[in-house]
Amino acid sequence: MPLAFGCKGIFYETYYTYKSNNILWGGDYLVEGLVGTDSANYKTPRANDRGLYEMVGNIGRRLKGELGKTLVKLNYADWSSYVHRISRDHGLTRDGKDLTGGSTNRVEIFDGSELTYPNDKWYSFGVTRLQRKIPVPPYEDFYFFYNANTFMDGDTTEYTHYTDFIKIGLKSFPKKNIRFYNVEGGEYYNFTQNLDSNYSVKFEMRINKGDGKLFRLTATVASEGVLQTDEDILPDEIISSEGTITVPEGVTLKIEGNYTLKDSLIIEDGGVLTLEPGSTLNLDSASSVYCAGDIYVNGTETNTVTINFPSTK
Repeated sequence: MPLAFGCKGIFYETYYTYKSNNILWGGDYLVEGLVGTDSANYKTPRANDRGLYEMVGNIGRRLKGELGKTLVKLNYADWSSYVHRISRDHGLTRDGKDLTGGSTNRVEIFDGSELTYPNDKWYSFGVTRLQRKIPVPPYEDFYFFYNANTFMDGDTTEYTHYTDFIKIGLKSFPKKNIRFYNVEGGEYYNFTQNLDSNYSVKFEMRINKGDGKLFRLTATVASEGVLQTDEDILPDEIISSEGTITVPEGVTLKIEGNYTLKDSLIIEDGGVLTLEPGSTLNLDSASSVYCAGDIYVNGTETNTVTINFPSTK
C-alpha cells in the first residue's frame, strides 16, 4: 500500500519475533518480525514462504528491477479508490462520496451493476493513479493495484473466505487500440475503444494477499503490439513507438501527424499503411519497415509526405 502512494522503498522495523504481554492483545501476543518463529526461536529464519522475511526480501528484489525503476519516475496523481466488503452495498467510495459509475478515470475496480463482488467473500482492494514526473508519451496512465487482505499462517478457515480476484473495468483513451500491461512482465491486455459501453473491456485479475502490481495503460501505437482495429495518428499529434507495431490483415494504420518508429513496423499481408498529406514518418537507427501488405503515400505537390531515415556517415 505505501508503494501505491509513491513510496520508493520500505523499512521494516520489527526484525526479531517476540511475544508481547499487552493485555489488549490477549496477553502473550506473538509480534511477527522478519525472522523468528516464536519467542524461543526468535532468530530462526522462516521456512514458510508466506513469512515476512521472504515477503520483504521479494519486495527488495522487485524494487531493484523494473518495478522500482518505473516507480522512481512517477508521482502520486492524487487519485485513489477502494472497494471492500463492508461498503459493498454503497458501491465505490472515496472521502465518503459515492463514485459508483461516476469516476472520470479510465480504470474502475467496482461498479454496482456490472462488476459486482460475491457476498460470501471478504475483499479489500485499492487502486491508485500515478503519473510521470516528466510527461513524455501521450495517452498514458499508471495504476497501482493492491490487495489489502492479509491472513495469519495456519488460518485456513478464514483463508477460504477471502478472494484474491480484483474486478476491473477499463475505459479507453481517445485512441482505438489500447495496451494495458504489468510493468514487471506477465499479464497484458490489448483491447479496442468501445464508445457504446460503460467500459471498453472488463476482466478479473488475481493479486495475492498483501501484494500489489503496477500497470501501464497506453495507446498501442505509443508502445508495442498488434493493432486490433484501424488506427489514426491525427494531424498535430507527435507519437513515438517503443517496440514492434504490427498491422495485421484487414487493419489500416493511417498517419496524418508525426510518427516515430523506435523498432519494427510490420505491415502483414492484407494490412495497410497510409501516409496522408502533411504527415511525417521518422525511422531511427534501430527501426525498419517490413511490408507484405500495402503502403499508400498520398502527398501532394503543395502538401508533401516526409519520411526521415537515420543519417549515415
